[in-house]
Amino acid sequence: MWHLAKKEFAEHGWVLLILMPAAGLGFLLVLAAASLNSAGSSLEAVRMFGVTFLILIEMVLCNRLVVHEYSKKTQLFLESLPISRWAMLITKYVIGIAITLCIAGGSFLLALMVAARQEDLSLSFVTLMSLRLIAYVFCTFSFFFMMGLLGRYRIPIYIGMVLAWLMLTQFTSFDSLEHGPMGLLDDRFAYERSVYPINNLMVCGAAGLAFVAIAILMGVKREGAIASMLAERMSYREKIFIATILLSMMLLGNILDDKQTPDPYSIENSISRRVVNNGSDFEIQIEIAGDKQATKSEAVQTATELADAMHKDFSEIAGYLDIQNPEGMFVVNRRDLDGDRFEVGSVTNASGALLRVNYMSEDWNSREFRTFATDVWLSRATNFNAIHEPRCWVLEGFAEYWPRRGEVSKDADPWDSKSIVDLRAAYASTLGFSGTDVDDWYRYRDRIGQPLVRAVACAGLVLAKREYGEEKLQRFLTTILGGDQPDDLRSDWRLNTRPIDRIWKESMGEDYASFKKRWQDEIETLATQWKSTLQEIPRLKATGRFESQSEMSYSLALDVQATAVQPSQSITVKHKRIGEFDMWEDDLDCLEQTEIYKPNQPIVIRQKYAVGSRVLWTTATRSTKLGCDVISGWQRQEAKE
Repeated sequence: MWHLAKKEFAEHGWVLLILMPAAGLGFLLVLAAASLNSAGSSLEAVRMFGVTFLILIEMVLCNRLVVHEYSKKTQLFLESLPISRWAMLITKYVIGIAITLCIAGGSFLLALMVAARQEDLSLSFVTLMSLRLIAYVFCTFSFFFMMGLLGRYRIPIYIGMVLAWLMLTQFTSFDSLEHGPMGLLDDRFAYERSVYPINNLMVCGAAGLAFVAIAILMGVKREGAIASMLAERMSYREKIFIATILLSMMLLGNILDDKQTPDPYSIENSISRRVVNNGSDFEIQIEIAGDKQATKSEAVQTATELADAMHKDFSEIAGYLDIQNPEGMFVVNRRDLDGDRFEVGSVTNASGALLRVNYMSEDWNSREFRTFATDVWLSRATNFNAIHEPRCWVLEGFAEYWPRRGEVSKDADPWDSKSIVDLRAAYASTLGFSGTDVDDWYRYRDRIGQPLVRAVACAGLVLAKREYGEEKLQRFLTTILGGDQPDDLRSDWRLNTRPIDRIWKESMGEDYASFKKRWQDEIETLATQWKSTLQEIPRLKATGRFESQSEMSYSLALDVQATAVQPSQSITVKHKRIGEFDMWEDDLDCLEQTEIYKPNQPIVIRQKYAVGSRVLWTTATRSTKLGCDVISGWQRQEAKE
């Protein structure tokens, strides 16, 4: 076997010399991409490398060690020597998986060195990740080694497996990314520190052994005749037969897709409007509220007015953005909600966006809700591509921009209307705004709150229309928010190959960075116009500290500094426990605690936290001039000794 190994290295050594540096370069690219995308951990690069470059490396190795050997018939010379066929196959397998493990292990060690400067890496955590990575390599390499012995049938089988996987994910609730080898390198790979995926480890181990056994059986059965026969070229009849099978699978997928399309969600006792415009065909339904404090006619009238307003908005937006095949919008009334609180619900076995509101409340604001509904509707119409962070400002600004688009022209001052949206943008400018905030939109939204970032984004679109004209702006907005947005891998490809700065350059003919600078200057000018009014709007700053209550529990005390806030004005603390790593958090499920503002007196949250608990919190107070809450900024804090 040692002489066999020397023969393999002599024959395929040049491939290995190319493969090793190429793998290193690929991992460095993945590591850089993970850092630029703020993945949260450098170890995330190992997962990304494992599901991309490492798979390609395994396929190249198996092609050289197995496919090349049998297709060129050079294995016949080895079989004529006094050595068993199983020894030849085992030698090839050991060489291939050893090289793959070296590449995977090297990338893992490099990622650990980078992560050690920022993360607490315990031995148990490293052991857990190592087991997952080794099991993943064992299962996947064994599979490709077995496929190499299938010779001329391996490519059709690959295509058939991809088609079957697409059909499985499309028509069932089975998520292949959570099972088998892909489940070992899932989104939790770089973060899970305690739970061992026992089932996935056992399945991958058993599958890997089965693949190796099948490969050896094919290589030694009938003195290797099976593997030799499969390595021959495919006949014309075989090509026709396999092509027919693959086309039949594609046709079956299309037929099932037509049958599996869920019916739209439906609400009994509702006002319904249908939008048919420019290829868009969907329904808007508003539930007639059964409120005991309101008469039936009042509920019907309010629901009708809301349905008509939403029908007008969505019909015009669908035509303007050339939206294809959007989902319907369904609004149900919830009497237990405040008038300014809107929630997104979920539907099962049906299509459509479900919103929960209280439109019969005394403080109901139809305009704010229509802005919120437009945001939700466009998010779903773009298959959530529009919430991608570099593009998110366009989505959030469009909902505010659409009602005022007719006010903007090159000759008119867009701020003559002195609307509440303008005031919000001016106030946001006093809290700080730069081009960096556009790229880190989620952090910016955490810092000042969603109503204010929408106003800032609206100011950017107003500036774009005034400087570049309606035609160029519409082309840009249609690319980001409209058209036919695919719900498959093509969307990921477009997000990576057509970043927003490139789309901006193509649409406007100008550099994106220079526009962001003028955008910043625009709202600073706006803040100057509103200077006297802005001095009357509250501003909050808050810092938190954990205070020990016992050996194992802490309370969180917040020191709040407020300007333009009356001593008797209320301050609301919003807070909730969060996980170990930073990610986007929905504030709808936050707990709230309202206190009367007292200068120089901390607000203590009425919750106890164990050591290591992480809390997301902010303080807020209502501004009547802005028509929304102003916040001190969302902060994430860990209970420490």
